[in-house]
Amino acid sequence: MTERKRAVARRGEILDAAAKSFRETGYGGASLDTVASAVGILKGSLYYHFASKEEILAELLLDVHRDALVMIEGVTATGGTGLERVEAYVAAHASWAVRHLDRVEVFLRDYHHLPAKRAREVAVLRRRFSDYLTECIAQAQWEGLADPTLDARVAANSIHGMLNWIGNWYRSIPGLSEQALVAQITQQAVRGLAPPLRARTPSSRRAAPGPVSIAEGSAHRSG
Repeated sequence: MTERKRAVARRGEILDAAAKSFRETGYGGASLDTVASAVGILKGSLYYHFASKEEILAELLLDVHRDALVMIEGVTATGGTGLERVEAYVAAHASWAVRHLDRVEVFLRDYHHLPAKRAREVAVLRRRFSDYLTECIAQAQWEGLADPTLDARVAANSIHGMLNWIGNWYRSIPGLSEQALVAQITQQAVRGLAPPLRARTPSSRRAAPGPVSIAEGSAHRSG
């Protein structure tokens, strides 16, 4: 393993240990000594990778959103209708949340500890996948697959609220498998968008939205 690969691996170990420590004691109560001990290094060695506890939190939350964007890129590559995109996105997001519970909880609880500059960086990334889901829902509405009376942005924020809250309660339900959770969350999200029976065969449509993309920093419609 090269020096660079070792540094990247160590960085990931530190972030994982920090996420666990921040979740268990809160950001304010967590110490770098605890994080260093969990990784098996001296506290001073942490500063080779991160300048401060504040920077660890910022990178932890930025990583959460970078992972989400990679996940979206994988979903968009599959194509499909707007509703199929919503379904694929929700399933992928729910699965990721179950596998990264510590990070999800830290994101929800400790975001406000970020300084203004780093908070803006996180907000930019956060907006990109919010825009993506909103566009998918709007596409599904145009296709007659989602309730046209819904505000797409409100619907997207509601779905994200459901997804983001998984970290707060998943551990409290013994025996709940990732597969079962993902299936139910996805079903609830999709059914919540369903159009009234009389509206499922639209008689008129607006101009079709362009392809959904996140590549340029926010979802957009081409054309």
